[in-house]
Amino acid sequence: MTREEIEDLFSKTKKRLRKRTKLQSPAFKNEALVINADFWNHLKFQKNKKPRTHEDILSRLRAIDTMIEIIENAPYYQDYFTGKDKNNIMHFWTILATCNDIRYCVVVRKKGKQGNKHIYSIIPNWRGYIPRAETPIIKG
Repeated sequence: MTREEIEDLFSKTKKRLRKRTKLQSPAFKNEALVINADFWNHLKFQKNKKPRTHEDILSRLRAIDTMIEIIENAPYYQDYFTGKDKNNIMHFWTILATCNDIRYCVVVRKKGKQGNKHIYSIIPNWRGYIPRAETPIIKG
């Protein structure tokens, strides 16, 4: 796909999901997880503001519907860790799932004590660590 086609797909996907900005997850006791600007920015850029490759953006865009299914069905998250941003402690949770023989990692983040949990990233073809708990298999 060309850069323009990927930008068009990005815009259409973002517009399609405007009505689904909050998802409930059993992994977080059905607490609302928000899809916000942080998610869309992270989809295009790495944490160091370096642009992602077009292939990376495209694979993440294609994984969004699977991400929603994972969030709405995963019974638990696999890991929790903290990090630090300029003035805030950042909280991260990961949900790992296998769908159609592809391993996905969904990252949920919260800024500081007062922030809301929001979906931060979807990583298809996850090759990271082996979780402490069994990875749920989502039938897609």
